Amino acid sequence: MDYYQNNQSTTPPTDVGTMPPPLYWWMGGAVWGGLIDFWAYTNYTRYNPTIQQGLLAQTGPDNNYMPPAYYYTLGNDDQTFWALACLSAIEYGFPVPEGSSSTVYLDLAIAVFNSQVYRWDNSSCSGGLKWQVFESRSGYHYKNSISNGGFFQMASRLARYTGNQTYLDWAEKSWDWMWDIGLIDPNYNVFDGTNDLINCSEIDHTAWSYNPSMLLYGTAILYNYTDGSASEMWQERTSGLVEACARNFFGPFDNTSNVMYEPSCELSNDCNYDQKSFKAYLARWMSKASVVAPYISESVNRLLTDSAEAAAEACSGGTDGVTCGQKWYTGEWDGDYGVSEQLSALEVVQSLLLLDGDAVRQYPRTNESVRVRVESSPTTTLSIGAPTGTASGTGEENSDQTTTSPSAQSTSTDASEASESGSDEEGDGNESNANFARLLSGLFVFGDQRMGSQGPGSAPPAAGQELFQLPIGKDGKLVCTMPKDKVYLITFSSPPDNRLLTPFCQAILLALDIIETRHESGVVITTSGIPKFYSNGLDLEHASFTPGFFPDSLYALWRRMLTYPMPTIALINGHAFAGALMLAMHHDYRIMNPHKGYLCLNEVELGVPLRPPMSSVFRQKVSPQTYRKLVLEAYRYKALEALKEGIVDWLGGLEEALTHVDELKLVQKAQKGMSGKRAYGDLKREMWRETVDYLENFGAEDGRDFRVQAKNEREREASERKVKEWEAKAKL
Repeated sequence: MDYYQNNQSTTPPTDVGTMPPPLYWWMGGAVWGGLIDFWAYTNYTRYNPTIQQGLLAQTGPDNNYMPPAYYYTLGNDDQTFWALACLSAIEYGFPVPEGSSSTVYLDLAIAVFNSQVYRWDNSSCSGGLKWQVFESRSGYHYKNSISNGGFFQMASRLARYTGNQTYLDWAEKSWDWMWDIGLIDPNYNVFDGTNDLINCSEIDHTAWSYNPSMLLYGTAILYNYTDGSASEMWQERTSGLVEACARNFFGPFDNTSNVMYEPSCELSNDCNYDQKSFKAYLARWMSKASVVAPYISESVNRLLTDSAEAAAEACSGGTDGVTCGQKWYTGEWDGDYGVSEQLSALEVVQSLLLLDGDAVRQYPRTNESVRVRVESSPTTTLSIGAPTGTASGTGEENSDQTTTSPSAQSTSTDASEASESGSDEEGDGNESNANFARLLSGLFVFGDQRMGSQGPGSAPPAAGQELFQLPIGKDGKLVCTMPKDKVYLITFSSPPDNRLLTPFCQAILLALDIIETRHESGVVITTSGIPKFYSNGLDLEHASFTPGFFPDSLYALWRRMLTYPMPTIALINGHAFAGALMLAMHHDYRIMNPHKGYLCLNEVELGVPLRPPMSSVFRQKVSPQTYRKLVLEAYRYKALEALKEGIVDWLGGLEEALTHVDELKLVQKAQKGMSGKRAYGDLKREMWRETVDYLENFGAEDGRDFRVQAKNEREREASERKVKEWEAKAKL
């Protein structure tokens, strides 16, 4: 819990309940869901006030987890993770904060469900939910398993809790759509998604562990809730998903056959922050499924027990000895760390409390003799037909009652100051539970000192001091030093040539976040620890076949650098080719080694087109003649040529860069303005609006390019026909 800092008296209301950057908004819901389970399994109440505050702070004005600060960037799956945390709260009887409606958690879950029913899209692919909510977002045309699977789990759990047939209807409809479209295959493999621009005719077969496990808990719930042939059908689906999870996400090597891993990215060392957390949900939902479908518990218990033992060995790093790594099959800490790694370890270890002990209370009650007891609930929901109105709800006499959900709380409820007794009348449980709870809570401690960053109240670092280090993949590292007061030098070294891979981009993004949130405003300089290369650009294979690389890593880094609320300087010590030159161009200033290195865009030589997010920064920052020379001639600029044509601003090394920082008084430029925010970043965002728009909305450009490419292909075919006709006539 020490890593969670967004509940201080100085925290902006928009940040309360969220995890720190670079983690996305949805991770807040994921974490609170895990900690509600932690409370339910241990009766440990110390963190309850913080959980309550965090869970209810992001509900938004319509109480449906669409807060204004994140409104236009929401995905359906983002909303879902917050709603699933609320469902756990009502199923386990998590305490409601004083002053809130007794049905607050249920109201929120239903509101999210209803908002997504309205988005069910029959205009393409015969139905389904899109990934992103708004058309301006990349991913709007992607109908994926996590969004539709999350909707399915919500519907299943609401059906069981309320007894409302409409929820069951929607659960069946969403499952059938995923099956019919091919996101679930006959062997119960679950694939990532499909594109509605091609009417979902092709499937992205990437497999992530949270997709089948999301579905698994829903099918197990419906096996428990339904009777007769319907229950048998859901039992078959539950069995198929358990077998698929065991087959696809356990045992990377023969000697670790039951250890959980993420095959699509873990072995290749390129999982992003989201993907590093996916094992948490696999453990969470497999264990929960075992409670409502006990016949799978033996096989699940074996898998999770071995995985938990392996995770414990991997949680042996850092200065505190309990920092958790990503890879559990190595037998030791792998040097990785973060909230995602801590959450995954917490989930798999605490799942054993659910599997090995008495099943925790769950409403409706769960046991083998009485499979379900439906309790009435004052709910309403939308009909399975066209989502144009509101259905009659449960049919109970109180179904038309309305309740008021809470507004966001912005006052501090620091967990470290919370009462040990909390608000739960059951207290901290017996001594063994409390001790085990403290052991588990240690898995979630992630203090700032592990990154060497300065927490609130820390003394400012001295000039020349190393501030922190971050790993880049397996062999690389990023080091941040302060060569001069409030000047932050980021030096990256990722052998052999600093390729722009996912770990490389994510390390720089995290470094920028650390500097902004833990240090005083100043100037950021980036450079390479590899003398020959600033960077050798993209690895085309990695870029082409790594899901989410462009939006989550490459474009995210360029956008962050372009709008960073402090001056930025690229100190180009060696070659900067293609994507590396693009990275440098997204800095405010560039200084180049006058003695060695070339700058170039070599896409024309590789036969690779430039997309608008890649080319826009050149259109805005260099002359048309220079742009033409860079793109169409693939000209290799030496330092003096680059200076003359305005590609770089100065020549020199670090000493010269620091001189220019002083001359331009750049350190003072990023001070906070009258609003309390750093106006510097806002000014840059407005200055480079065209490029920012392309980086944020590249999905729309992808759709446009798809149509343009199709049109160009038709024109080429027409040209070929005309030439053939001319040749035929010429022979006559």
